[in-house]
Amino acid sequence: MGNRIWSIALVGLLLAGCSGPEKASPATARKEPAASPSPSEGPLADDYVGVLNDHYVADLGSSGAPKGTAFDPNVASVRGPHYAVALAESVTVPELPAVVTTRLTSENGSRSTLRPNPGHEILLARFTKPPKSALDKGSAGTLEVVVGDQRRPLAEPVTDGTLLAVSVPAGAPVSLQLTEDGRAQSIDLRTGSAGRVAGLYPIYVGRADTMGSWITPAGSDMIPLGIGVDFELTPWVEGSGWAPAGQAWLWYEVSGVLYGDGVDCAIDMGRTFSLSGSGLKANGAGTFTVPSFAPSTTSSAPTQDGVVAAPANLRSVTVGWSLHASCTKGGAPVKFSIRSNEGKSATFKPES
Repeated sequence: MGNRIWSIALVGLLLAGCSGPEKASPATARKEPAASPSPSEGPLADDYVGVLNDHYVADLGSSGAPKGTAFDPNVASVRGPHYAVALAESVTVPELPAVVTTRLTSENGSRSTLRPNPGHEILLARFTKPPKSALDKGSAGTLEVVVGDQRRPLAEPVTDGTLLAVSVPAGAPVSLQLTEDGRAQSIDLRTGSAGRVAGLYPIYVGRADTMGSWITPAGSDMIPLGIGVDFELTPWVEGSGWAPAGQAWLWYEVSGVLYGDGVDCAIDMGRTFSLSGSGLKANGAGTFTVPSFAPSTTSSAPTQDGVVAAPANLRSVTVGWSLHASCTKGGAPVKFSIRSNEGKSATFKPES
């Protein structure tokens, strides 16, 4: 039979007699989201998936199920570019609990017992808020329940408080799988183990500051060019996608302040800025323009960001700084001498 996924949020329409969607192509193991028959019409379909999102489930016990196995959200979770989810607990039952059955069938007064076919069991899984949010905003990728080699796409998202009910062969492996930007991650709904994209969980962050140069423009006093660099070691970056296998992205943002008496400087970052660490050696790129600082409640320091591939186990980086720039005052070139250059190091720690 074609994939039959019953979305509980749509049960009112289904019980009213809405026709089901077109059957998925038999040429692929992944099936399109579909609706199961009304639960009161007979045993649950072997490929049944129910998503209960329209009321909050505090725990499986409150739904009438026996006590389930509780999981640590820090372990039983996945985090992608635009979606994150964590498993709170799960349990297998021979039939849907009475409270859930009543919830599903009360529209037409039925109180029928909902059981799977012989040889199958119902796995109930409750989800909770993930310990870390998604890496960025945007639309999530594909969310599926995977039972053996069968994929059952979900018609609704799984969020904090979602109760998921799945008919599965007794003892069969079952997981929730998230696929974004071509890479899949999964949570085993029986054991809570997570299969994550090779990368960093958590993301690591660091900062190098109080660095830069002292320069003396012709006809002016010596002035400071203050530089700070924020780092983030992450498996995914907007515009760059997933880091190469076995590596992570080292994203950085350089900020600069020039207390310069009207002097503006355009910095050649390829010659000025460098990064080094265990298995890492890279230079900056492009031109970073730092205007003369003008105190204002609305102004902020100019920034330039970049990203380079780095070893996934990188935990510190040394920033090299040797100023190469052209400076102007009032639009006219200004010669200057460099009194000193100073780089710094940054040690990374897990994001808070």
